[in-house]
Amino acid sequence: MSATAASPMNRAIRRSALLLLGAFVIEVFSLLWKSPLAFFLFLGIGGLLALLGMVSYLLSLVSSEATRP
Repeated sequence: MSATAASPMNRAIRRSALLLLGAFVIEVFSLLWKSPLAFFLFLGIGGLLALLGMVSYLLSLVSSEATRP
């Protein structure tokens, strides 16, 4: 890894990737859990994290286009 500071776009994409990875982990564990509560975990928390990750990624693409000269 380089010693230079990450650009704002790189940080936003990294944040989006972490949100999507968190959603993936929660959804995998909820699929292994045999309980009615697992559905709420899958859809509620996992789905929300996935949605936030996708929106964050798309916003990082749009905002990077707006800041270019």
